Amino acid sequence: MAGVASTVYGLALFELAGEKGKLEELYPQVVTVRDSIVQNPEIISLFDNPQVTVSEKKEIVEKIFKGRVDDMITGCIITAVEKRRYDDIIPLLEYYISAYKEEKHIGILHVTSAYELDADTKKKIENRIISVTDYVSLEADYTVDKSIIGGLVLRIGDRVVDSSIKRSLEELKTGLMEKSISNAAAE
Repeated sequence: MAGVASTVYGLALFELAGEKGKLEELYPQVVTVRDSIVQNPEIISLFDNPQVTVSEKKEIVEKIFKGRVDDMITGCIITAVEKRRYDDIIPLLEYYISAYKEEKHIGILHVTSAYELDADTKKKIENRIISVTDYVSLEADYTVDKSIIGGLVLRIGDRVVDSSIKRSLEELKTGLMEKSISNAAAE
């Protein structure tokens, strides 16, 4: 989850890009920058190194990104570096990505099933989610977790629909325990 600083920086970048009419243009660049930092953790390690001065860190950001991505992105990262908010760099980029997807009505769907789902079933799930939400498209992530026994667990944004057998069994167990406790108390 994004912290306050990363949310503020990410929102500032998103709003500035919107004002400049560059939401579409910046989106793939932000994704590329985020991915390059994630795939090269030595960048963040370098930022965390107290022996490297802030001005050296800014120079490194400029060498890596200036001229390769829009100056708004580079400037946002440099601002985070100047404020020593190194841990907020990836979350601020992820905030931009999430805000962009929300703006474009692209949902992020996480589906957990007990077994691998075939393409037809996946398509039916995605079409059903699109039909009951404001999303025009989905990016779906499918995970297999045999511990849910059967059914599905769907998560999109902060909404969760858990129709797994595991959850049903847990609810049944809780109900039986409550019934047993109330019967024992009545005796």
